[in-house]
Order: sequence, then C-alpha cells, then structure tokens
Amino acid sequence: MTTSSLRSPLVGTVVAVKVAVGDVVSAGTELVIIESMKMEHPVAAETSCRISALFVTVGKTVNGGEVLVEYVAERYGLTDLPTFSVATLSNFISSADFLGSRSPILVLPKANLPLLAQFI
Repeated sequence: MTTSSLRSPLVGTVVAVKVAVGDVVSAGTELVIIESMKMEHPVAAETSCRISALFVTVGKTVNGGEVLVEYVAERYGLTDLPTFSVATLSNFISSADFLGSRSPILVLPKANLPLLAQFI
C-alpha cells in the first residue's frame, strides 16, 4: 500500500484535529482545521483513506506545504463504490419488468453488491 500525505494549504494555527491514527474516513471528511487571518480553513480528505500518521496538534503553527497527515487509500471500501441516490434506485426498481411479472428486479454489476446492502 502506498502512503500519501496531506499538506497545509497556507500558514496558520491548527485549531482542531478531527481524526486519530487508524480512523477510516471518506472523501470530503474534515481532518484538520487551520485558522489564518481570523478565518477557519478546513483541510479535508481527498479520497477514502485510513489515517496512518498525524503530524500536528491543536495550537501548532504550520507553514504552507507542511505535512499535516499521512494516509493510506482505502481502495475496496464501501465508500469507493459508485453511489446511487434512493431516487435513482427507486427508478430502477419501479421500471423493472422481468418476463411480464411486476416483481421489482434490480441488476447491478457484481462489484456493486455491497451498495445494495445499504438499502436492505
């Protein structure tokens, strides 16, 4: 597995660390909040990942480009599968017609089977 790092986008002070080593987070989850010029700037995960190292604590001053977090991408986690809204799934189910029966049938590629488990 390849370890990647998330760097500070600007100079500022860390005001919150929202994760711990070992946490699994999805893309868009806020990991660290940096305050600069009296404004808070959240630093979020770019992909689904497992946090492997934290290099900051609350109160630490960071420079632009300084490593804040190291992570390992979660390639096969449920959050990496294509997502469908309930409305989209409802459209699939309501429009399904199998050999003339009105039984709702939904056919998804084998890789998306865990996705269906969210709705069962």
